[in-house]
Amino acid sequence: MLGQRTLTDRLARVRAAQGAARPVSRQPADRLGTLARWFGARTEVVEGGTALVVERAQPLPEPAAALLAGRPAAYFDTETTGLSTGA
Repeated sequence: MLGQRTLTDRLARVRAAQGAARPVSRQPADRLGTLARWFGARTEVVEGGTALVVERAQPLPEPAAALLAGRPAAYFDTETTGLSTGA
């Protein structure tokens, strides 16, 4: 058992090494701006803060062909029947 370290010890050593090697940034991280750049999105100021807006356009197939290609299915919407809270 000699020489075994706990995960806490190992993480503390890694954090100490990273802290010594990495300079401390005095500027706040613009995480939302970074996400917007990554996703090709934009930010908008809205009531209560700033929102990340990601818009994508996807062409839809011919409606008839899409219906024929799908598997048969049945759907039962419980929200509009009043069963959603007491079923």
